[in-house]
Amino acid sequence: MVKRRLFLISDMTDSFQEFCKYFITACGAEKAKIAILMQGGKDWKEYFDQYEACFRRSELSEIFPVFPDEDFNFEPEMLDQLASATGIFVGGGNTFRYIKAYAESFLAD
Repeated sequence: MVKRRLFLISDMTDSFQEFCKYFITACGAEKAKIAILMQGGKDWKEYFDQYEACFRRSELSEIFPVFPDEDFNFEPEMLDQLASATGIFVGGGNTFRYIKAYAESFLAD
């Protein structure tokens, strides 16, 4: 059985950086490969940059965005990276768009 940990963070508070350290450690420390699930849309990069800045303050192997296009499709390389991720972080945004992109797509199978 694979041991898994769930981290629930509701906002980027002052202690967000500390939570990032715990999350990275749980995901493999310097070997961590973190997928940041984004909802897509025109502003995804701005939000990803904020998350990435926090995660980059800790040493980790890799961090990458995963986000759907306007038709809720994903680039093949994103799916490959997601499959090899040791940790998955879900960014904030429109919950219904996340449901459509991740829970109601082929990714949920």
